[in-house]
Amino acid sequence: MADLLLGRHAPAGKLPVTFYCSSDDLPPFADYAMEGRTHRWFRGEPAYPFGFGLGYTTFEFSDLEVGVARHGRPLRGRVTVRNTGARAGREIAQVYVSGFVADDGPVPVENLAWFAPVDLDPGEEKRVAFTIPAAQMLLVDAQGRRNQRPASFEVFAGGSSPHPRCRELGAPAGCRVRVDLKS
Repeated sequence: MADLLLGRHAPAGKLPVTFYCSSDDLPPFADYAMEGRTHRWFRGEPAYPFGFGLGYTTFEFSDLEVGVARHGRPLRGRVTVRNTGARAGREIAQVYVSGFVADDGPVPVENLAWFAPVDLDPGEEKRVAFTIPAAQMLLVDAQGRRNQRPASFEVFAGGSSPHPRCRELGAPAGCRVRVDLKS
């Protein structure tokens, strides 16, 4: 606790919700469809996106690797997180699936699939392993069941969501790879 009070440690915090620029950006209240609501379905430009946050030190994500994605199986991957700042700090590593390519039906803009805190001293880096559950790689069909299989999607790893607004607000770029699902 003394390190925190003396400014030797930089705590982390990320937004658990999306802050919209205006309530006019949202669908009518009586419309219960998910399209246009939450970070998963909102296609506009939010004031502050879900998962965004800055701290007192800086981090860099690199060398994102993922295994072979197969229907019904978890996807394992790794990413390097490096503290590029002058203070020890905690970064919340976030992994999203986005950029879905599917035959039919609506697709979410992005979906948080995994996150974990990573504590690093200045200049230190860690290779962080993650697992994306199989259900996170499925889409919801017209009947509300999570079973629609996308042909491909993107995996993004960073300290914020992949939304471009995060970069405009000062969050680092993160890294991404395209993944094709195999049978």
